[in-house]
Amino acid sequence: CACLVGSEMCIRDRRWSSYADVTNLTGGNKAFEELKNNGADYIVENFSYSILEIFDMRTKREDIIQRESYWKRVFQTIKYGMNNN
Repeated sequence: CACLVGSEMCIRDRRWSSYADVTNLTGGNKAFEELKNNGADYIVENFSYSILEIFDMRTKREDIIQRESYWKRVFQTIKYGMNNN
């Protein structure tokens, strides 16, 4: 199981939907681009996506980034998952 955590910036620019778009599936994520080389079916069959938190549009960017960092620590996505930062 691999985990990727992204901030609201992905949702605002619709990047999140490109992870589910069968013509893309990567959201621009470098690790997913490499996995796509194994065939699109690999991503479709082995990954699912969940929204962990929803913020009011007035929420400060810094607060959202802080929560993104929190979830990266909870799921250890830098060490074991798909986050490189």
